[in-house]
Amino acid sequence: MSIRIFVLIASMLLAKAAAAFVDIKNGVFRINEAPTTFIGINIEPTHVVPTALQSIRTMGFNALRVKINDASELKAVLYEAEKFQFWVLVAVDFQADAAFVQTYAHEQSILAWEVLSLEQAALFNKADNNHLICIAAPEDKVITPSPLRSRHERSLHTDFLTLQLRPLDYGWVAPSSLFQGLQSAYFKTNTYVAELYRTASFNNKPLVVTACSYPRDKMFRYEDSPTLNRNSYLSAVFSKMKPNGDATPTLAACFLSQWAEPAEINDSTQRYIAVSSIYASDTTTIKLIQTNFPTTK
Repeated sequence: MSIRIFVLIASMLLAKAAAAFVDIKNGVFRINEAPTTFIGINIEPTHVVPTALQSIRTMGFNALRVKINDASELKAVLYEAEKFQFWVLVAVDFQADAAFVQTYAHEQSILAWEVLSLEQAALFNKADNNHLICIAAPEDKVITPSPLRSRHERSLHTDFLTLQLRPLDYGWVAPSSLFQGLQSAYFKTNTYVAELYRTASFNNKPLVVTACSYPRDKMFRYEDSPTLNRNSYLSAVFSKMKPNGDATPTLAACFLSQWAEPAEINDSTQRYIAVSSIYASDTTTIKLIQTNFPTTK
C-alpha cells in the first residue's frame, strides 16, 4: 500500500511539474508549446464546487470564466478548478492592487487575467510576468463599436482581444422569433466578429469570446427544454474556431453563458439568466460541444 501511495504522490508531483503557463505564438494559445483551444463556460464563484465541476468536465469543457468581485473569492475557486484540470479566465471586477496580483502570480491554473481598463492592465503586467492579460469586453445590451484607435490600443497593450456574442441582448433577434431570427443573428455575428478579427490579426493576437449565449427554444428556462435554435447558433460560432487552411482560427477560445443549477429557475432574479443557461441535462448541446472539441473531454 505504501508503494502505491508513493507512486501516486510522485505522479501528481510530476504532472504538476510538467504543467506550464498558457502562452501565445502566432495568434494561437499554447500549453507546453502545443496549440490549445479553450472551450469554456461562465460560472459564478459560489458554483465552483466539486459536483458542478465534475459535470462540467464531463460535458467537454476545459476552461471556466469566473467573475471575481472580491479578493477573498479567488483562492477557493482556483483550488477547486485545479482538481478538475480546468484553466480559469479570472475576470477581476474590482480595483485590485499589486499585492493581490502577486499572490496568484505563480498559480498555473490561471489561463489569463481579464481586467477593466488599460490602467489596470498595466498594473497587472508589472506585478505578474507569468499570466496573459486582456481587457473585458463591454457587457452593455447595445453594441457600440469602439473606435479603431481604441481597439488597436487594447490589442497592443494586452495579450488578446475579447468580445461577447449575445444576440438577444443586442436586439439581433426577438424573443418571439428565435428560429426566424437565426439568419439575422448569423449575419450580424459574422460582421461583428470580422470587424474585431481584423484588429486582432493585424496585431497577431487571438480573439476570444468571453460570453456566448442564445436563448432556449420559445424562451423556456426549464431543464430538458429544447435548445435547437441555440445549438444552431453555437454551431455557427464553433465553426470559427477551426483552422482555415494555413490560417489560424478566427476565434481562439469561447466561453458559453452560463452554468446554472436547476433550482435557480424558480428564483425570480435568475429567470432571465436561466433562459440562456447551460444545464447538465442539455444532452444535445453537450453532444455538440464534444463533437466539435473531442480532445477536451
